Amino acid sequence: MTRRKARRYNKTTMKKTTKKENKLGTITILAERPVKYVELDVDMDDWTIDNLARAGWEKIQHDKDALVNYAFVKAMEEFCDRHDGRNP
Repeated sequence: MTRRKARRYNKTTMKKTTKKENKLGTITILAERPVKYVELDVDMDDWTIDNLARAGWEKIQHDKDALVNYAFVKAMEEFCDRHDGRNP
């Protein structure tokens, strides 16, 4: 019996991807710091949301730290949702 290699596809483009494209790399947590913060509940109309989103998109494209932070937080949320408290 021969083994077939699993084919990997990019979910967005549906194009075949390579192993290198699927590998993120090493992330090492160096320290943690307790942070005090406040969560706000806000209400905005659609026009304000659209303008704020557009302005944020224009700014974040040039802010590598903000992009990395966003990607890392989203990846951690998805990981936690997938595993739902279970060990990987």
